[in-house]
Amino acid sequence: YQRRVREAVVSTQSTGTTNRPKPSGKGLKLGRKGADIDTFVDAIRKDGGVVKDSSKIAVTEPARPTAAAVTTSPLHLRQEEKIFASIHREGDLDSFEVRGLLCLHVTSEECASVQINVANTDSRQVQIQTHPNIDKRAFNEDGVVRMKQPGRPFPLNTDVGVLKWRLQGADSQDLPLILNCWPSESGRGCDVNIEYELQDEALELFNVLVSIPVNTQGGALNVAQCDGSYTHVHGALEWSIPLVDKSSKSGTLEFSAPGDAESFYPVNISFNMNKPYCAIKVNGVQGAGTDKPMPFSTECSVITEQYVIE
Repeated sequence: YQRRVREAVVSTQSTGTTNRPKPSGKGLKLGRKGADIDTFVDAIRKDGGVVKDSSKIAVTEPARPTAAAVTTSPLHLRQEEKIFASIHREGDLDSFEVRGLLCLHVTSEECASVQINVANTDSRQVQIQTHPNIDKRAFNEDGVVRMKQPGRPFPLNTDVGVLKWRLQGADSQDLPLILNCWPSESGRGCDVNIEYELQDEALELFNVLVSIPVNTQGGALNVAQCDGSYTHVHGALEWSIPLVDKSSKSGTLEFSAPGDAESFYPVNISFNMNKPYCAIKVNGVQGAGTDKPMPFSTECSVITEQYVIE
């Protein structure tokens, strides 16, 4: 009898279900993680802004470095930027732009009614757009990001996009990193000299990867000099530099391989940064309509979505 009772208890525990309230799916939706910030271009055009044609930039998916764990508070701000660049092999800039997004993530009702102080100290013409539910006048006049409707809190447990920005460059001096490629044809193939140079010493570029197409059919690859490390896989010579900063602002790769000068293009570059390229900074967070400071955490991610020399 006791055995049958135990079996009944076990059966009840294993098949029992717990009723949980289902999310209603309603509520304020300002933006979500992974939202397509490319639509910012259309918004600028509707406002009468002049936007260069960026259709030549083909988005690729380079390998992403593993992000370090970020300790977040109940009020967390994430700043992200994507860099797009198309450069001619002679050094002329075809197109360059940076697209940025500021997201807010709140997990506590006590932190939902806030205003964010944002400073734009960039001397370049950064185009900034607030979400329609954000008080545009407060931001333009005082650099304050807050809800347009007083007393309305930010939604909980979702990424809320509050600001978007866009920077376009017209000169190669706007690029964070330039690459000089010098292929010289010889009777046995081509001798190639490549040099990178950091344009702004205040920047730190991590996990820099330069990928050059190199086909070794009909000959062998011979690397004479490499500042960093390299591998040759799947028909590409991949030059890796862990960190490019003011202490290592330039470096060289020299190699010889079969082929002509045209065969070593396009050259693809990827890197990431942990500080924004555009000088847009969160200075603090306060309770809405008060001077009470609110604790918050931040993170920043800058990646190259496409950076190519053709």
